Amino acid sequence: MKIAITGANGFIGKSLLNYLSGRYELYALSRRNKFESKSVNYINYDINKNNENLENILKDISVIIHTAARVHVKNDIGKDNFDKYELLNYESTIKIATMAKKLGVKKFIFLSTVAVYGEKSTEEFRFKVGDEENPLTSYSITKLSAERKLFELSKNTNLDVICLRIPLVYGPGAKGNIKTLIDLCKIGIPLPFGSVKNKRSYLYIGNLESFIDRCISFPFPINRTLNVSDNYDLSLSKLVSLVKKILNKNNFNFRVSPNILRVILFLVGKSNINSKLLDNFRVDISDSMNLLNWDPPYDILHGLNKTLND
Repeated sequence: MKIAITGANGFIGKSLLNYLSGRYELYALSRRNKFESKSVNYINYDINKNNENLENILKDISVIIHTAARVHVKNDIGKDNFDKYELLNYESTIKIATMAKKLGVKKFIFLSTVAVYGEKSTEEFRFKVGDEENPLTSYSITKLSAERKLFELSKNTNLDVICLRIPLVYGPGAKGNIKTLIDLCKIGIPLPFGSVKNKRSYLYIGNLESFIDRCISFPFPINRTLNVSDNYDLSLSKLVSLVKKILNKNNFNFRVSPNILRVILFLVGKSNINSKLLDNFRVDISDSMNLLNWDPPYDILHGLNKTLND
């Protein structure tokens, strides 16, 4: 089976290539850095620019895993910057899916985001697929638009569209907020998160790989949106405690009211991460588990150990 992975030089793309290597014929689409691998067919391709070769590239491909995306960029606001998100997250996605439909590709697996539901939930509530969406950022707005158009494209065809709504993904080589938090824990200084008892969903890269593999091999059309997570939610204070324990660092996590932390983050120009640090955000993956007869194979301790030690 031939599988094409877009965004193959990113954190998720690279991990998927390693995970699937040896079992499938892989085609890695990326606009930078050639892969040093005999088991991967590297294709230098910028999906924002190259149009003429797309049909040849996707010919005979059975599954496309679309990980390429414009993610959160600092100070990325305003119409011009929204257009950048729309170009990659929506227009380029639909361009590839349209070609996939034309060529008879069997599955199109699209990595979306749980942020289509909004930025927070209550402590007791978990978002299920079908709940009202409330995207608030350029990233989540364009991801939701792409989801809707993909299902519209797939009507009355054999193209099996699977949109995966995922939370923060962690694992070896992860960047962004999780890397910042780990770096702070490595320094060993006391952190002011002892009173942050929120509940948030996370996703270890190994669990995401396992779920995507299950989608690839699933014998029936799926054609739906699915939430994916570790199926275990934890607070910021618990996450910091686990990371420090694995690192053998002093676990002094002093208590500062979350409301005071919000004010501090605002004063230092970091109010944009208030919600991601302090609010609840939980997703329900029971439908995904039941539909595909799948359970996350790795727990949070395994995932964090791999993240910190590999």
